[in-house]
Amino acid sequence: MPYPLRPWLLATATALAATASMAAPVPQAAPVPQAAFTPLTPIRAPDDHWDFAQWDAEHQRLLVAHGKDVLVVDPASGAVFSRRRRRYGALVLEDRMVEADPAETAATLARVLGDKPDLLPWTDEARQFQARALLLRGLDPDFPDLSDGALAAGVQAWLAPHLHGVNRLADAAKLDLAVLLRGMLSWEQAARLDRELPPHLALPGGRAPIDYTQPVPSAAARAQAFYGLSHTPHLAGGRVKLQLSLLSPAGRPIAITGDLGGFWQGAWADVRRDMRGRYPKHAWPERPG
Repeated sequence: MPYPLRPWLLATATALAATASMAAPVPQAAPVPQAAFTPLTPIRAPDDHWDFAQWDAEHQRLLVAHGKDVLVVDPASGAVFSRRRRRYGALVLEDRMVEADPAETAATLARVLGDKPDLLPWTDEARQFQARALLLRGLDPDFPDLSDGALAAGVQAWLAPHLHGVNRLADAAKLDLAVLLRGMLSWEQAARLDRELPPHLALPGGRAPIDYTQPVPSAAARAQAFYGLSHTPHLAGGRVKLQLSLLSPAGRPIAITGDLGGFWQGAWADVRRDMRGRYPKHAWPERPG
């Protein structure tokens, strides 16, 4: 006699072994409500055979091992889900998506971003800050390590706390990475970094951003901004060389030098002659330094 359709049927391993195929009828089975699988006392049945299932007659339920929630990152959307799966042996009792714990979600996102640092919201400002910190660390090994490798190894400490409330990778792009990196330094360390390796170079005619991602840090500005400066400024007390890029009114380099004083006294005469012909409305003094 066929059994009526039920969500679950309990059969012994012996009964299952007696069937010729998955399509063959089970000779002996008993309907069991799904609620009977609610865990009461976690147990692990040897080899996960049905023969070792324990029926709790008092509470009319089958004792099974607890299930677990597994965090999953959707490769398409980058969203983090918590997949709840409960099993008894090979039998899946429950498999559904549930709301993930915020702390675990933050830790998971941080781990993914640590494994794939190119997914971090790197901006030029953040890379410049990192380059400055690494350059100063090269002068002082005790300065914090903000290299890609060190950041990847420490994501749970410096990044995860800022990911609470974030549940997808795309939302991490809203983080200000430059601010987070600066937050990894103490006030004294950040002040020292700004003092010894400033992000900008003060000039008589304004200021110029310093590019620390180059092999030799370089500051670029229109030539007029350098008028009144007689020598190349020092970085880190003279321990770091600085290149100066003098630009034309159109923003094109007309000279790159690490010795501004020598440039004023030498090659400037030829550059001045050429620039006066091209840009007669701009000042091109004979002795700008």
